[in-house]
Amino acid sequence: MKLGFLDSIFNYADVYETAVTVLDQRIPSVNLERLTAPHLLKIPLYSKMLFQKGCDCVIVFLTMLPEDAQELDLVHEKIIDLEIAEGKPVFFCIISSEEFKEQKDLEAAMEAKLGMIAEAASKIVSAPASLSSDIANSELTNAMTMFSTMSESAGSESEPEITDDLGIDGDSGGRSLF
Repeated sequence: MKLGFLDSIFNYADVYETAVTVLDQRIPSVNLERLTAPHLLKIPLYSKMLFQKGCDCVIVFLTMLPEDAQELDLVHEKIIDLEIAEGKPVFFCIISSEEFKEQKDLEAAMEAKLGMIAEAASKIVSAPASLSSDIANSELTNAMTMFSTMSESAGSESEPEITDDLGIDGDSGGRSLF
């Protein structure tokens, strides 16, 4: 299995060596290809580059601030388009700045999350039929839902209210076509 590992130049630390160890333990005979994106918004482009290099799937490792949630939402939208176009998955391993205080905490959080992601990625790529028996497995379900917690926890405190009034002078309160 050829796995793409994508990180960002803005991560708090370079954890690639730890990632190699974790991935080697979880996925026998894994072949890793690494790229480092110069900006969060370049993640979809660099993921595509890894697919073009023959990767079966990509794991994106990011350390982020809660303020980065809006940019991450844009990245997720583009990644979904890429997954559909390529027919291959992209997994996110996101460690929020709130999850660690020191380097050892970062590595411990990364090892735990990356280990679960590696197992899920291996099953999806090499034996997708085996996932049927794992759907009820709470550990796999927890791993899959963990990917979206950064985006959910870093969102605004309240959702914007959707109204019919567009706030334009002379607006009769009609609905927007968009």
